[in-house]
Amino acid sequence: MSFCSPIFPSGWPWRTNQTGALRGISGPRAVSVLSKKFQTSMLHTKFQCLASLVFVAACTSNVHAVIIVNGDFEQPISTNWFLNIPAGSNVLTGWTVGGTSVDIHSTAHLPGDSRYAYTGNQSVDLLGSPGPGSIAQDLSTIAGGTYVLNFAVSTNPTDLRQGIVNGLLVYWDNVLLDTITTPTPGLWQLYSYTVTALSNFTPLRFASPGVGDEGPLLDAVSVETLNTHAVPEPSSVAIGLAMSISGLILRRSRRGEKRVSWGQARRGHIAPPNQGGNRRRNVQKACSE
Repeated sequence: MSFCSPIFPSGWPWRTNQTGALRGISGPRAVSVLSKKFQTSMLHTKFQCLASLVFVAACTSNVHAVIIVNGDFEQPISTNWFLNIPAGSNVLTGWTVGGTSVDIHSTAHLPGDSRYAYTGNQSVDLLGSPGPGSIAQDLSTIAGGTYVLNFAVSTNPTDLRQGIVNGLLVYWDNVLLDTITTPTPGLWQLYSYTVTALSNFTPLRFASPGVGDEGPLLDAVSVETLNTHAVPEPSSVAIGLAMSISGLILRRSRRGEKRVSWGQARRGHIAPPNQGGNRRRNVQKACSE
């Protein structure tokens, strides 16, 4: 697809006769008019290219930004099948560990084992060794903005229970968002919530109220910007700019068309409609007389 093909106004008076010359224009004047028309058309083409690029950018700019760090728990890398992280430690990149401890579970001992990770190679067990434990992250948000919280939940495969009733607590802005019963070990269940930020600082926290060493597995946590009312959406601004440029091109084309056709007609460079025919009839009449 070409966005930059020249578009010439259909009303421009540069139609040719059978000999290829411009009607009503001859000699150097015809070359001058053609040159000016070509320069004007190229200027319009440049404007059209710019408008097209802005419009394409507008169509692709509506991408939701992810505002969470290390949501797949791939950092730090565990070389064993689990890594214990005690409360207060900053080892788990982007997260603050609370309670007693949490465990990073890895597929290092069984590559590709989907029971221990939904995405990547690692997940977090909120019942550490021992539990209970929690993880929290402070998000940079915009007051009044709408966001989508997504994550995947499973149960530690070494747990003998077929899921943990009320085993996972989810908090958004220090308010309990949901209490989740985890699925059967080896199965992953996806959760999604539309939430609103009340300020420019929003805590997100996951916790397990249970006891023991095996508990809920958490993975693939993401928080995406759905809508923020503080500033216009980039796509709206870009589309408005593209429409403004297109309107400018149309106005300039119409003004140029009128200025060239009627202005040159008044100066005699282009014969107004029917004048050529009138002159021929007058000549024939004079000859007959």
